[in-house]
Amino acid sequence: MAANEKHAIRRAIWAGIAEHLKRHKTLAYFGTASTLCSVVVMLSGIVVLWWVNPEEMGVWQSLLLIQAYTSWLQFGTLNGLNRELPYTMGRGDCASLQELAGTAQTVTLAGCAILVVAAGVSVVILKTPMLRFGAAIVLLCNSADTYRSYLSVTYRAEKGFQALAHIKIAESSISVASLPFVYFFHFGGLVARFVLTTFLGVSLNHIYRPIRAPLLFSWRSLRLLVTVGIPIFVFGYVIALANTFPRVILLSTGDMRRVGLFAPAYSVTTLCQVIPLALGQYIYPQMSFALGRTGDPKAVWSIAWKTAAGILLLSIPVVAFAEITIPWFVTSYLPKYAGATGAIRWGIVAGMFMGMLISVNALNSLKAWRWMAAYTGFYAVSNLVVPYLLFRTLADPVEGVAEGFAIAQSLSFLVAMYCIFRATHAVPVTDIAPAESGSLTDDVVS
Repeated sequence: MAANEKHAIRRAIWAGIAEHLKRHKTLAYFGTASTLCSVVVMLSGIVVLWWVNPEEMGVWQSLLLIQAYTSWLQFGTLNGLNRELPYTMGRGDCASLQELAGTAQTVTLAGCAILVVAAGVSVVILKTPMLRFGAAIVLLCNSADTYRSYLSVTYRAEKGFQALAHIKIAESSISVASLPFVYFFHFGGLVARFVLTTFLGVSLNHIYRPIRAPLLFSWRSLRLLVTVGIPIFVFGYVIALANTFPRVILLSTGDMRRVGLFAPAYSVTTLCQVIPLALGQYIYPQMSFALGRTGDPKAVWSIAWKTAAGILLLSIPVVAFAEITIPWFVTSYLPKYAGATGAIRWGIVAGMFMGMLISVNALNSLKAWRWMAAYTGFYAVSNLVVPYLLFRTLADPVEGVAEGFAIAQSLSFLVAMYCIFRATHAVPVTDIAPAESGSLTDDVVS
């Protein structure tokens, strides 16, 4: 092949890549910003481990479990809004959009008020000062985060994702700038940093919110949000609880040090989901929009399997590199957590499979509740049984829990893809008519 022909081929390849990025520039920008924010937050969390001992970290991780048990206050409205909003945007129905968003906002703020009251009660009833004020602070921040959850659902049009990308970059800066709190004040600084990053993040999301819906209440909208949202919420809630099972198993022994040693493994598991979660926040609305536009469930399957395959290809080299470097990194920079090296390595494997599980959102877009129930049941049982069995049988219980968690995630991924395939190739769509041609990137709300 002549040199000029090779040069022409290279130019054609790069031109194709440039054209692809141009068509998906919002996704690329948002994905990059969201990934940067998550990586900075996770790396900051690792840095924090240098200044907080495992016992105190175990107490803090135990307090954060409160967050997983309070999301029921949303009554499924945000889950319903997350599914219905892109569909409504795709049809250009601005009146219904405002009604749905306003109703969800009212219900969300009511839940926030309940959490504030719970924070005051915890100060009165809990005896240990660390637990008393720690629980109150977590509940107050959880109240603010609940409102942020509502706000994040409203960022769905192209301009919304661009604004959210700016916010992600600002949050990255806040995360780094607040690290000195932990360095100088240790556990107290850890709590102060948590409060600062939470409320500044909520403030930014509120200031730049794309949908400025009034406080209103519509029974019609509430029924729609609850009817769609409660199944999604229940399944998501069970999955969120199942993700706490490894820590609950360790916590059941009363040994806070074991919970603290598991913290780095949990952190890297979360780190491995950075890019998948960023993509998922953009791709899930695309699934609902594609279903509403075409009325064909197979359009959702195409998005789902391509997403999982892409994440797998991205994850394999990262996991391989991490498996090689983790022992050296922990020994050199986190000597207090040297006993958690094996658990951290298994946490990386678990994170890879958890990242691919964002494809299961396809079942929510389809409202395929039977298949979602099958997947969720398997996920919960495997996350409890497999880690517990290895916790009881392996010499290192912390590593046993982490290994069991990784195995459970790999099995759950296979079950998820099977359920998605069956749902997209067997479930008729009777409640959605094909919409007029359009794009989810259309900015239907100013």
